[in-house]
Amino acid sequence: MKRLTGAAALAFCLFFAVAAPPSYGVERPAVSAQDRQFLDHIGKVFRNVGDKFGCSELVGANFVPPQNQEIALEYLPKGDKLQSWTRMVTVTLFTLTGNPKIDYQIMNKIAGGLLGAFRSRGKITGMQFYHNSKNNEPAAFFQFDMGSGASLEHDAGVFLRTGEIAAGFIQVQSRGKPLMPSDIAGLKSLLGPIGHAPASAKPADAKPAAHK
Repeated sequence: MKRLTGAAALAFCLFFAVAAPPSYGVERPAVSAQDRQFLDHIGKVFRNVGDKFGCSELVGANFVPPQNQEIALEYLPKGDKLQSWTRMVTVTLFTLTGNPKIDYQIMNKIAGGLLGAFRSRGKITGMQFYHNSKNNEPAAFFQFDMGSGASLEHDAGVFLRTGEIAAGFIQVQSRGKPLMPSDIAGLKSLLGPIGHAPASAKPADAKPAAHK
């Protein structure tokens, strides 16, 4: 993950406004002071996404091993514990280049990877693919179940560009009860401000349309 500060960090999360500072409910792995400052900033930026789904407390903000090329953020309802969570918002951020043609290919690859992971590890119950009306970039909505018994999760999320040099998968997870219709509507609403329109109903592993 390229380390970013100042204007570059703002570009990483361009489409999401900074909200109130986060509070942490669990101990965080040690990283350098510069990395922790960067992760804390990203956690603050995306806290308003957690708030949207009733999860206002940032309990994790870390690079994803082993390559540390992604960032994972975890939000819970205030007062809940990570060890016994029943509702969670997770945000996974992926680095882009800022080059539209390259980013188009990267985002198609990520969307296909998400689809493959959900197919192999869970049961997909709904999905919709989108194209950005301005540049044909891909975006996607997935709804799926994972696990079984007490660990059964009802999950849904959207994949989209989140900034000039980043894309993200924003996910709502629930244990013990299905997601609410407002969760699904809220996730899909995140696609609206950046000009997405429903794409044709093609599977993500189909050959994508040529970049315009």
